[in-house]
Amino acid sequence: MRPLALFRCHHTAIAALSIALALFVPGCSSRAQETRRVRIATYTQGSLTALPLMLAERLGYSKAEHLAVTIDETPSGTKAIQALLGGSADVASAFHELAVQMDMQGRDLNSFSR
Repeated sequence: MRPLALFRCHHTAIAALSIALALFVPGCSSRAQETRRVRIATYTQGSLTALPLMLAERLGYSKAEHLAVTIDETPSGTKAIQALLGGSADVASAFHELAVQMDMQGRDLNSFSR
Protein backbone atom coordinates (compact mmCIF):
# COMPACT_ATOMS: atom_id res chain seq x y z
CA MET A 1 0.00 0.00 0.00
CA ARG A 2 1.39 3.37 -0.98
CA PRO A 3 1.59 6.15 1.61
CA LEU A 4 -1.00 8.91 1.38
CA ALA A 5 -0.14 12.59 1.40
CA LEU A 6 -2.73 15.31 1.86
CA PHE A 7 -1.96 18.65 0.32
CA ARG A 8 -3.60 21.77 1.73
CA CYS A 9 -6.39 23.74 0.22
CA HIS A 10 -9.42 25.07 2.03
CA HIS A 11 -11.24 21.72 2.25
CA THR A 12 -8.39 19.25 2.58
CA ALA A 13 -8.86 18.41 6.24
CA ILE A 14 -12.38 17.13 5.57
CA ALA A 15 -11.05 15.28 2.54
CA ALA A 16 -8.40 13.63 4.73
CA LEU A 17 -10.96 12.35 7.18
CA SER A 18 -13.23 11.20 4.34
CA ILE A 19 -10.41 9.32 2.65
CA ALA A 20 -9.32 7.82 5.97
CA LEU A 21 -12.87 6.63 6.54
CA ALA A 22 -13.08 5.16 3.06
CA LEU A 23 -9.72 3.41 3.32
CA PHE A 24 -9.72 2.21 6.89
CA VAL A 25 -13.34 1.33 7.63
CA PRO A 26 -14.80 -1.46 5.53
CA GLY A 27 -18.50 -0.78 5.13
CA CYS A 28 -20.06 -4.23 5.24
CA SER A 29 -17.75 -6.45 7.25
CA SER A 30 -17.53 -7.41 10.88
CA ARG A 31 -14.28 -5.41 11.08
CA ALA A 32 -16.35 -2.21 10.94
CA GLN A 33 -17.05 -2.66 14.64
CA GLU A 34 -13.36 -2.75 15.52
CA THR A 35 -11.68 0.54 16.33
CA ARG A 36 -9.06 1.37 13.70
CA ARG A 37 -6.15 3.70 14.40
CA VAL A 38 -5.38 6.48 11.92
CA ARG A 39 -2.41 8.80 12.45
CA ILE A 40 -2.56 12.14 10.64
CA ALA A 41 0.49 14.43 10.62
CA THR A 42 -0.32 18.11 10.14
CA TYR A 43 1.79 21.15 10.66
CA THR A 44 -0.29 23.42 12.89
CA GLN A 45 -3.42 22.41 14.61
CA GLY A 46 -4.14 26.05 15.41
CA SER A 47 -4.63 27.03 11.76
CA LEU A 48 -7.99 27.23 10.03
CA THR A 49 -6.98 24.51 7.58
CA ALA A 50 -6.70 21.99 10.43
CA LEU A 51 -10.04 23.04 11.93
CA PRO A 52 -12.21 20.47 10.07
CA LEU A 53 -9.99 17.62 11.31
CA MET A 54 -10.25 18.81 14.89
CA LEU A 55 -14.00 19.41 14.62
CA ALA A 56 -14.62 15.96 13.17
CA GLU A 57 -12.84 14.46 16.14
CA ARG A 58 -14.52 16.64 18.77
CA LEU A 59 -18.00 16.24 17.28
CA GLY A 60 -17.68 12.48 17.44
CA TYR A 61 -17.58 11.67 13.73
CA SER A 62 -14.42 9.59 14.11
CA LYS A 63 -15.85 7.64 17.04
CA ALA A 64 -19.09 7.03 15.13
CA GLU A 65 -17.01 5.42 12.37
CA HIS A 66 -14.97 3.39 14.90
CA LEU A 67 -11.79 5.36 14.22
CA ALA A 68 -9.20 6.37 16.77
CA VAL A 69 -7.69 9.39 15.02
CA THR A 70 -4.43 10.81 16.30
CA ILE A 71 -3.54 14.24 14.95
CA ASP A 72 0.18 14.89 15.36
CA GLU A 73 1.36 18.46 15.01
CA THR A 74 4.70 18.92 13.26
CA PRO A 75 6.75 22.11 12.91
CA SER A 76 6.34 22.17 9.11
CA GLY A 77 4.72 20.47 6.15
CA THR A 78 8.09 18.94 5.32
CA LYS A 79 8.18 17.31 8.76
CA ALA A 80 4.63 15.99 8.21
CA ILE A 81 5.79 14.37 4.95
CA GLN A 82 8.84 12.95 6.74
CA ALA A 83 6.54 11.43 9.37
CA LEU A 84 4.51 9.84 6.58
CA LEU A 85 7.56 8.48 4.79
CA GLY A 86 9.07 7.27 8.07
CA GLY A 87 5.90 5.37 8.94
CA SER A 88 4.89 7.35 12.03
CA ALA A 89 1.84 8.77 10.18
CA ASP A 90 -0.73 7.20 7.88
CA VAL A 91 -1.73 10.51 6.25
CA ALA A 92 0.16 13.81 5.97
CA SER A 93 -1.25 17.28 5.50
CA ALA A 94 1.10 19.60 3.62
CA PHE A 95 1.30 22.18 0.84
CA HIS A 96 0.98 21.09 -2.79
CA GLU A 97 4.53 22.22 -3.56
CA LEU A 98 5.78 19.34 -1.44
CA ALA A 99 3.94 16.89 -3.70
CA VAL A 100 5.83 18.26 -6.67
CA GLN A 101 9.13 17.99 -4.80
CA MET A 102 8.39 14.41 -3.76
CA ASP A 103 7.51 13.49 -7.34
CA MET A 104 10.77 15.02 -8.57
CA GLN A 105 12.62 12.88 -6.02
CA GLY A 106 10.84 9.76 -7.25
CA ARG A 107 8.79 9.31 -4.05
CA ASP A 108 5.72 7.14 -4.48
CA LEU A 109 2.93 9.09 -2.74
CA ASN A 110 -0.77 9.43 -3.43
CA SER A 111 -2.06 12.97 -3.06
CA PHE A 112 -5.67 14.00 -2.71
CA SER A 113 -7.70 17.08 -2.01
CA ARG A 114 -11.24 18.15 -2.21
